[in-house]
Amino acid sequence: MKKHIKALLALSTAACLLAFASCNSGKEKEEELDKVELDLNDYFTYTVLGEYEGTAYIEYSIDYDSLWESEKKLHRETREEFMPFIVGSFDVSENLSNGDVATWTWNIDEDAINDLYEDDNVVVSLKHKDVTVNIEGLLEKETFNPIDYVEVYFEGVSPFGEAKMNVSPCDCSLAFSLDYTNKLSNGDTVTVTLNDGYLNTVETYCEENNYVLGETSATYTVEDLDEYVVSVDQLTDDMIAMMSEQAINVYYSYTAGWEEEAELISIEYDGIYFLNSRYPDNLWNKNDMNHCYIILHVTASNPTDGEFSYYYYVEYSGLVLKNDGTLIVDMSRYNHCEGSYFFGSASGDAFMVSNDSTLYYVGNLSVNDFYEKVILTNLVDYDYTTTYTEE
Repeated sequence: MKKHIKALLALSTAACLLAFASCNSGKEKEEELDKVELDLNDYFTYTVLGEYEGTAYIEYSIDYDSLWESEKKLHRETREEFMPFIVGSFDVSENLSNGDVATWTWNIDEDAINDLYEDDNVVVSLKHKDVTVNIEGLLEKETFNPIDYVEVYFEGVSPFGEAKMNVSPCDCSLAFSLDYTNKLSNGDTVTVTLNDGYLNTVETYCEENNYVLGETSATYTVEDLDEYVVSVDQLTDDMIAMMSEQAINVYYSYTAGWEEEAELISIEYDGIYFLNSRYPDNLWNKNDMNHCYIILHVTASNPTDGEFSYYYYVEYSGLVLKNDGTLIVDMSRYNHCEGSYFFGSASGDAFMVSNDSTLYYVGNLSVNDFYEKVILTNLVDYDYTTTYTEE
């Protein structure tokens, strides 16, 4: 019995000694691992380069040399094997402006690094944190507006106005084009644009001189052109009085050839019919844009017909209303009633008051006769307005 107890004690003691030896061996092995702790941000640097907004960029570097040399334990493996596992990138690093924020993010494979040193009993612990860069202090670029070097102006009479331009000297070659150059009216718009063939040249000029490329086109409204009169409503009383007086003088020159027995009792302004072209683009002569007919009421008499009345017109064309409100009309250029009577046959505006008449006159017996002969026959190409009240 005692021998058996002694045997058990011997086995138990041996087991304890073996367990102690095993624990002690593990502790010694753990103590043999070499720990390496590094803060990667100590080896990271960056610089914001560029003076102007929109052109700044970030250059950065990881000082692998210093990182490698800082800890001799790392030398157990080659630097070339170590470096690929310590990298990173900025989310944005080019074309930066004030107010932009660039963030550097590390991309570390710590497990792969420790796998390199597994057989060397080296444990590598890498500290790192993202780096935020606030972009500020950049200079604002001046703006280069090519459109500032072109002047657009308008000439002529609406609706036949013309757009023209002058290009001022510039250090950069410039050329422009207009989308419309003629047949312009007040209120139309014209756009001037830098020619496509010069855009690359201008962009290069801006890049070399730190400019921001500004406006390359602009739209202008046609205004302040003199206008052809389009309606009788645009004629003031003074304008009508001026033309009426001239028309009466024209009529007096016609009566100078009257027979002695013919008497002019009175002549006065009666009204206006005004024609305005529907198709200005089709006109050969711009003066045909409008025609203003001054209608005169004439009272005359002769021994055969007694007292009677008729209507005589004088026509002016190409009336222009200046932008200051004054009327331009060439009073020396006019048309008027014309006609003749030969062997009982009348032509043009000639008429006899009755079959017993011995004298003929030139004009129209009524305003309606004038309308049918002159106005109605022109309504294909013209609109008309009048001072007469029409039913």
